[in-house]
This record gives sequence, structure tokens and C-alpha cells, in this order.
Amino acid sequence: MAPKKPIFRVVINNDMDNSIPITAVEDFPDELGEYRESIFAQMAGKDYYTSQLVLKRGDDLLTYDFYSDRAWLDEVKRQAVEPYEEREREQARILEREQWKQEGIREAREARGAEFSFIYHVVDRETSLPVYVGRSVDVDRRIQQHLNGARSLSGIPKLYGYLGKLIEEERDLPTVRVVGRTSRPSAEREEQAEIFRLIREDVPLFNKEYVRATTRARSLMNIQFPIEWYEGGR
Repeated sequence: MAPKKPIFRVVINNDMDNSIPITAVEDFPDELGEYRESIFAQMAGKDYYTSQLVLKRGDDLLTYDFYSDRAWLDEVKRQAVEPYEEREREQARILEREQWKQEGIREAREARGAEFSFIYHVVDRETSLPVYVGRSVDVDRRIQQHLNGARSLSGIPKLYGYLGKLIEEERDLPTVRVVGRTSRPSAEREEQAEIFRLIREDVPLFNKEYVRATTRARSLMNIQFPIEWYEGGR
């Protein structure tokens, strides 16, 4: 005689691997007691059915989930796919957070760039002396422009000739030291003040202002230039 086809299943505490097939009232777990007949009556004749019952046994709560054949198959599929879908959702959340983070960084940089300009030194590694003074709202980008100009030998002749020779001989490139921060409208004045200060200290610079500023700098010997100094570099 062919076995009776289960009309629905009972799952206890979400243990899908050990579901109980139900074809008659007596197939229910005994602990369901008087609930067995009412649940079976609700289920009988329905093509798609799910329900849940929670009972307290001593100090424990037992959860009973009831599924028709179709509902059971859907639940099995859902639980099989859910970890992958959750992983995709988590990856999407991580990507979204990273995008928000990068957007925040970009906006912060734009805001900072709109407000401040930085004064920097290009410092020779062998002498530890500045060879060039510059200003930029983005020092990293400006230094890259200097290096690109040195490779093409176009731009600031002395500085780019100096950098080009280091690159050609594969020697250590100079370091870059950020020495001041100022408002953008004041940046050119602060850069000139720093150039004059180094000239007075007999520091040879590659700045194009150096030659024509040397004579002017002598007349500025007693003038104090207010520069806000910051240690560190980028």
C-alpha cells in the first residue's frame, strides 16, 4: 500500500531539518493536546496555509509552525536563499556607507579648499634646506604638477631643472613641508613674506621671485610679517 501523502508539516522551534509530516490528527506531537483537532480542521482542504502557535512548557517557550506542502516548500527556499540575500544587502549597506563617507570627505575638502590656502616648502634631502616656497589649496596636487612639469621640463626653470635632474639620476626626491595656513585672499602675500624671510636668512631659492626680490628684501629687513605657523607636512 502506498504511503499516505502528508498534507502539511509541523516545525518545532524552527528546526526545519526535523519537521514532522502530518496526515491525520494523531500525527501531531502529544504536547499540542486539545489544539491538534482545531489546527487540523483549519488546515484541511486548504492549498496554502501557514500558522504559528507558541506554548509555554515549564520555563521554556516552544514555537510550532504549521505549513501546507506549498508553504513548506516556499519556506525551505526562503531559508536557503536568505543568507545570500542578507549578504548582498549588507554589502549594499557597506557600499552606501562608503559612498556617504567619500562624499563627506570630498565636501570637507572642498569646504577647506574654499576657505584656506597652504604655504609649503620643497626641502632638499641632502642640505635639509628649502629650495622652493609655494602656496596651494591642495598641496598634494600642486606637488604632482611640479613633478609632471619637471618631467616635461616646462614651467619654473630652476625648480623643474632641479627636480628633473633628481628624477633622471633616480635620486631621492625632496620632501614637502607645510609651514603655514592662511585665507585664500591672503595666500600670495603670505607666500611672498615667507620667501623674503628665507632670503634674509641667506637661503637660496628657486622661486622666480628670488632674483628680483633680493634687493627689495633688504629694504624690508625691519618689517615683521605675521605668519601663523603649523608644524608637520603632507
